[in-house]
Amino acid sequence: MSHWSWRVENEAIAILLAEPDQEIQQALLEGIDLTDLIQAATQRLQSEPQTARALLALVANDHAHAAYLLAQAYAQAGQFDSALPLIEQARAQFLADGDDVSVARTSVGQMMILGALGQHQAALELADTALQTIGERAPLVSGKLLQNQGLIHEQRGDFTAALASYAAADAIFEQGDFPTERSDILKNRGVTLLSMGAAHDALAAFEQAANLVDEATQPLRQGRTLANIGYAQQLLGNYSESLATTEAARELLERHGFSQYALAVQVDLADLFQTLNRSDDAITNYAHAHAGLTPFGMNYHIARALFGWGIAHCAAGQFEQAAEKLAAAKTAFTELDNATFVQRVTVEQASLALKEGDRAAALTLVNELLRTDLSDQTRIVALLIQFDATDDSAVRRDALANAFEIVERLPLPHLRYRLLQRQGQLAVALDDLESAETFFRAAIDIIETLRGTLQQEALRISFLHDRLTPHRELLRVLLEQERIDAAWELGEQIKARTLTEAQRHEQTDTTTEPQIATLRQELDALYNTLLDEHSVTRRTQHHATLRQRMIALERRVEQQYTALIPPQPTAAPANETANITYHLMGEELLAFVKVEKTRHVVRQLATIGDITEAVENWEVQLRWMRGGQTFLRHRKEQLTDYAIEALQELHALVFAPLEQLVKNCPELLIVPSGILHRIPFHALHDGDHYLIERMTLRCAPSVTVDQLAKRAAAPDYQHVAAIEVDDPALAYVSAEIAALIPHFTTVDQFHNATATRHAITTSTAPVLHFATHGIFRSEHPLFSGLRLHDGWLTAHDVTRLNLYNRLVVLSACESGRTQLAAGDEALGLPHAFLGAGARAVIASLWLVQDEVSAELMPNFYQQLQMTQDPAAALRNAQLAMLASRPHPYFWANFVLFGGDVR
Repeated sequence: MSHWSWRVENEAIAILLAEPDQEIQQALLEGIDLTDLIQAATQRLQSEPQTARALLALVANDHAHAAYLLAQAYAQAGQFDSALPLIEQARAQFLADGDDVSVARTSVGQMMILGALGQHQAALELADTALQTIGERAPLVSGKLLQNQGLIHEQRGDFTAALASYAAADAIFEQGDFPTERSDILKNRGVTLLSMGAAHDALAAFEQAANLVDEATQPLRQGRTLANIGYAQQLLGNYSESLATTEAARELLERHGFSQYALAVQVDLADLFQTLNRSDDAITNYAHAHAGLTPFGMNYHIARALFGWGIAHCAAGQFEQAAEKLAAAKTAFTELDNATFVQRVTVEQASLALKEGDRAAALTLVNELLRTDLSDQTRIVALLIQFDATDDSAVRRDALANAFEIVERLPLPHLRYRLLQRQGQLAVALDDLESAETFFRAAIDIIETLRGTLQQEALRISFLHDRLTPHRELLRVLLEQERIDAAWELGEQIKARTLTEAQRHEQTDTTTEPQIATLRQELDALYNTLLDEHSVTRRTQHHATLRQRMIALERRVEQQYTALIPPQPTAAPANETANITYHLMGEELLAFVKVEKTRHVVRQLATIGDITEAVENWEVQLRWMRGGQTFLRHRKEQLTDYAIEALQELHALVFAPLEQLVKNCPELLIVPSGILHRIPFHALHDGDHYLIERMTLRCAPSVTVDQLAKRAAAPDYQHVAAIEVDDPALAYVSAEIAALIPHFTTVDQFHNATATRHAITTSTAPVLHFATHGIFRSEHPLFSGLRLHDGWLTAHDVTRLNLYNRLVVLSACESGRTQLAAGDEALGLPHAFLGAGARAVIASLWLVQDEVSAELMPNFYQQLQMTQDPAAALRNAQLAMLASRPHPYFWANFVLFGGDVR
């Protein structure tokens, strides 16, 4: 026991390390027991690695054990060139002392360093010598020598020899009852099995390793093993399990004080976010991990963070940042002499060059790589880039053949579907459309299987972001074959699939769970602050800070939402309303038109560039209407004319070419695509009339969603729940509520303190009317929300409610705005309410004064009681307002999503 206390020890160490004079430093050392000093350094190896290394360096020349520990510390930081001479020094001292067991124990660490430096043969020879020297005198050391022998074999790519060494070590550890070491062996075996493509067997080995370790006493081992389990699950496509397990590993290590290892696992977590196309989440996690790892000097993990960071920037289209991070990663891995990762970085640099349009540079990089010894996965990715970068059909065929030869023996679904997609593209180039269809459908099957493992709708949506190419390619093939019905059915799969799934599930409200509720309180406060920023003054820097904080909190809340329960079988009506379903296929806008029992397709309606320009022109007209009463007073007729011109331009692009097919339809369902979600179709103008003057129009995310919304008979719209929250900025809300009450036989009025989430979940009224503030979150549309007394009701919350067969009216600012996600998923409040089972949703596409809503809504409800048809009622109310307020800004903002015409 040292004669100095822990407090004095800390002070003594601080003085010792701060002393610049070496003679004085040596004098201080003479008063300290070296064993105590080494113990103090050992205790700091995890928490204060730089301090530990400095202490050990003071005595390494005179103490073999200190030299050995310092070598381990350098090796752990990836500084193998510094570690090797120190461990050789320690080994020489142990040899001189005749301590064979310590020599062998030192050989264990020396093997790892030699392996990291690529000196595999020297490492294996060292193991053979040490095993022959100690025989059976030190079984634990012998087992570890065999374990490291296996690791060296694995690094050389000799997996069979690696498994044999692990088996021999496992036998020693089992006989000697060393469960911790057995756990390590099983973990190593799992890593080797992953390298061999045996992911299922690897997962079983990792799980067995986890069962041998007590989390309470060995949290570091357990945390690392959980991280391995998460990675194996990711390779198998079990993404939800992988995400949960990897996060559990990170939290376990953080909780027990192993912050540097928790940061290393955070790199794994960022990799998984990148796989799920959550590039923003990935970038955030890589940046945090990189900053945290740097002080610990964990160079390998720092390099991995840089590598993933570069890939994430590339996926986000931030090519300059991607090039910078990938170059830094390549330098770091080169310094670590890690050839495998240098090759992987080079492949990503080739991918970046391809995305930037430099096919020649991409091809040069991968052609050079393919002449070297690559891992299976790296070779497949390189061959995919080679396929994409060349027009030579022979090279493309050979690339696919070589890649399929590898993937046929490995369970790598995330690579197999990409190969099948290219196989389909090659078949299209050869005009073999039948084979192309087979390949594209096989790719789609794999993608759907992988997507099906995800439990959070946000993850299911983001997962598809860059995985819809096979769907679009197949759509082209079907259209080329003039198989219109089959093409339309495929298009339905692309549109609003997550929303369709939500409609087929029972919903559960999880917003009251403690872990969510705490986060939500802070998030609600931020929404309120943001609303004040809008209504008072916007300080740009403060506004940006608020949004960054909101995005971070929203991601944490999103991760807490539980999965939906298994789907309930339901039957949708077989008959369809006459409808137009738009699709953007590359730059081309096309439309499927269903009238009576016949479906048509109209190609080349317009280009995305033309439509974008026309939509932006229309939205300029809306902005003019916010110029204030003085500005508008003398310009009403002129601004109305300008608005009609903009709507005529849109009509000519998206509707006029379909006119002959739908001219006799009194009602029409519109399924928009992409930027078309921002168009008020009922306000399109043909030069003489608005469309609303000729027909009744409704919108829906997809025809399937529309049909599912009508599973039951329409309710009797005599009972309303009016949800109202007073606000000085909404002066007409009370008048709006008062005016609608007379039109119902039963009214549940939830005002201020009673306007809560609980009120919505318990109300049985077939009509829900929200007269409150709304907020649209373009960065995170599933967190768009409505302001209630007890917080904000977000789109995420809504999808977990049971609002079966209700009519929902959102008399709130921009409540109908949406953000496009993968495919044609439009995310926002209307689609969330439809996902919760609502029959129809009325929402606003743009911001209008609340007095306009107060004028329109009572008329709408009067019409609803007369017609019992929300679509006809909204049309009649809007036509009445058109007569008194001719500019579309006033009467056309509300759109009906879903619903049916009687």
